Amino acid sequence: MQLVPFKAAHADLFEARWPGSIEGGANPDALMAGETLGPAWTLVCDGRVVGCGGVMLLWAGVGEGWMLPGTLANRHRFAMHRAVARMLNEVQTMKRLNRVQTVVHVHYPRSVRWLERLGFQNEGLMKKFGLNGDDYWRLARVV
Repeated sequence: MQLVPFKAAHADLFEARWPGSIEGGANPDALMAGETLGPAWTLVCDGRVVGCGGVMLLWAGVGEGWMLPGTLANRHRFAMHRAVARMLNEVQTMKRLNRVQTVVHVHYPRSVRWLERLGFQNEGLMKKFGLNGDDYWRLARVV
């Protein structure tokens, strides 16, 4: 199991865990932003992509976390949890981030619980936030 720097092309190497992981499919502009707007990594096991994620730097002290889990994510959930926890700690320290925020579709309460274990707090429901008018939870990890 290893973390390698994220490249947008990594998203082509695996099947996303959820069909709507990024509403409307994997938006190439969003993937490129993930590659260029802040630190990002890909978790690889035996040459296969487990998932990709990172933190886009919005402005001084604030980042937006993102993640694209693959179908192998559940099988490697403990390694993924450790990798994400380490990545978040490193990014918040290295980039001096007071806040890392993210969003989770309301249909994924399990993801909300996982983020809470990573130190995020649920800040509330964002109605009609998604591209298709779906509701999302806003979570933030503040230090």
